[in-house]
Amino acid sequence: MIDIPFDPKFSDNMDRTHSHGNYPCAVCGCNAPRAKAWVHVHGGGDVIVTEEESEQLNNSEEVRADMGMWPIGEDCRKKHPELESYLQIKPTIKAGEWKALFFDLYREISGKELADETLCMQEAYHRLATLKANGIIKEG
Repeated sequence: MIDIPFDPKFSDNMDRTHSHGNYPCAVCGCNAPRAKAWVHVHGGGDVIVTEEESEQLNNSEEVRADMGMWPIGEDCRKKHPELESYLQIKPTIKAGEWKALFFDLYREISGKELADETLCMQEAYHRLATLKANGIIKEG
C-alpha cells in the first residue's frame, strides 16, 4: 500500500482538462482517456493498493472505501517510478476483437446464456455513441 503522490494542482488540473466525471489521472488530475496504466485506489481515494491488499481491506472489519481502478497518465508514470509495482497495464484490443468481447460481457451481464446478437450490437453502438458524445473516445 502506498499513499497517492498527489500533484498540488490536482483540482486545478481537473478543471483545466475537463476531467470531472471522467477518469482523471489518480496522481495529477488531468484527463487520461487513453491511459494504458491503471491502479487500484482505496482508502476513500488516498492510497494505491495491490489486488491482494484490496481483497484484504474489503474483507476486513475495518473497511476502507474501495474507489476502484483509476488511470495513471504517462507523464505521472515516468515521474513516479515507485508506483510501478502497483500498475496494471490495460491490454490493447485489436480491431475485430471488441465484438466478441462485448458479446461475452453482454451475455454475462444480461444473465442470458444465448444473448441476441442484434440487440447486443445495438447496445454496443449505443454505448460507443455515448462515449463519443462525452468526449471519452475521440473520432479517428
